[in-house]
Amino acid sequence: MVEFSSDRDKITEWLLEQTEETCACIAVRCALRILPIIGSKWGIGNRNSEGKVFLLLFQALSITFVFSRYASYENEIFLISQKISGKIARIARSSRRAFNAERELILNSIDAIDVVSAAVATVLPGPHPNVAKLSAQAANDSIDVTFSAKHGDNLRLSSVGSLELDMSSICDGNVSSYLAAQPLWRISHGATPDPLWSQWLQMKSRLLALHPDWHVWTDWYEDRYHGRPANEALEIARATLPEELWAQGPRAVNARIAELIAEHAPKEPPNEPGLHAEVRNGKLELRGSAPAANETADPLQQSLHEIVRRKARDMHAALKPAANQYPELFKVATTYLKTVEVPLAELDVTAAWSEGNELDGLLHAYSGQDANRTMSEPLEPALSGRLDALLKDHSALILGFALGRLLTERADRMRMEGLLPDELRRPLLDVLSAFRDLREVIEPATRERIEAAEAAIIETNWRTGRVAYSGYALVRTLLIGAGRFLLKMSVVTIGLFGGLPAIGGLAGDPQLLATYQFALLFRDHAAAILQFAAGFPELRRWCEHVLAHLRLDDEINNGEDEPN
Repeated sequence: MVEFSSDRDKITEWLLEQTEETCACIAVRCALRILPIIGSKWGIGNRNSEGKVFLLLFQALSITFVFSRYASYENEIFLISQKISGKIARIARSSRRAFNAERELILNSIDAIDVVSAAVATVLPGPHPNVAKLSAQAANDSIDVTFSAKHGDNLRLSSVGSLELDMSSICDGNVSSYLAAQPLWRISHGATPDPLWSQWLQMKSRLLALHPDWHVWTDWYEDRYHGRPANEALEIARATLPEELWAQGPRAVNARIAELIAEHAPKEPPNEPGLHAEVRNGKLELRGSAPAANETADPLQQSLHEIVRRKARDMHAALKPAANQYPELFKVATTYLKTVEVPLAELDVTAAWSEGNELDGLLHAYSGQDANRTMSEPLEPALSGRLDALLKDHSALILGFALGRLLTERADRMRMEGLLPDELRRPLLDVLSAFRDLREVIEPATRERIEAAEAAIIETNWRTGRVAYSGYALVRTLLIGAGRFLLKMSVVTIGLFGGLPAIGGLAGDPQLLATYQFALLFRDHAAAILQFAAGFPELRRWCEHVLAHLRLDDEINNGEDEPN
């Protein structure tokens, strides 16, 4: 690891050997670290002028971040940085004259503004040595600011350690765009984790007291603080807003940024055919699709439905004595019977299709064709023959529905195109079991569907039949339904409820209880969710959006008092 303690010359010497993007990246990360020192203690007068200064600082930091993260946009950034770099330096100079030397906290904040000024100046077009020296000024001055900020040696140690780790990251071969996406405080040498967080919370409260629309910047800063993924298009749009708009002040700029955030938010991905899930009265409920009127009026479909109902009853009755021997098969057979034991016009075609696939998969598993996947004995010939006969009539019934044919074609195509690989099975089961465990917020029939699917996936061969697609479609639908609900509720759930001990107080409000439970599911199973969605970019982007919205990714705290 690069070690320099507080040797200003060594920092400058190292930066002289780096690219302009790296110099800008080091400078803006140093400036972002000490930003809370500016905002937590220092005021410059009336609310209007204070807001304009904060806006200018955020503008400077955002364009420098964009340059270091997305260097291909340097031309647009150069033009903007030229217009604002001088303004920041003038603010620091004029403010310094206004305060006497005894007001150390105020002057310390002004020194921090100088760091921001140096950081944005690294983006100005000019000779490479100037960029390196400006970056060195920002880095060294940021350490000096933390040293004199009355926070003791721990803060300075954290600042030095984070800078050393940033430099080491570059020396290890990482580019500035990678470093720009990392958490700000990268602690080493036993330094205190998350320094200046309490000061940031003071600054955040101050900004939101000025006007609630400052959340577009407080959220932005916390994203940078934690190293959360950034939306490139959104960040470029934010940093390159026209100067005429910036000149109109915080209300106009913040309103436009809020519009940009909405415009760039990932769109909800579509459900697989015939499936939908939504939260009703605090319970997540699967909604399938009934047959079309002309299909229910078809005499052949009516006849097949009656045959399937009768055979499903007989099959269930025959399996009941062997329920302990074949628990998974009995579970799926029970769910299937409930699904088909309704009038044809009310039949959930998607559920019947999926459960038929699960029965077929279990038939193969228990018949000895896939004996390595189950510890149960092969099915007795009479039971095997009864189930096989049921499935033949089931297939005839399902393929008589347009949706049944569509689902069959889609499942086969996804399997042939390699979209349901073996690696999908583990995270799928992790997420499915997580939903199954939420007894209080999952509608009973939906929970039975989840349990049946889980049983079939565990026992059957992932590569055969259509069980893989059925499981994938179910998990995708559940995630979309729960995620949509969380976005609609629009709360930072863990921070709002204060952790698990608070759950008892939510029992009287089913919507809040559902919000809490689904937020915990996304938090605790974030890795499995993202792994499940990895092969489906639209779904993954949306799941990342849900996690970011809730502030429940791996680097998020269980409340705002102490980040991880």
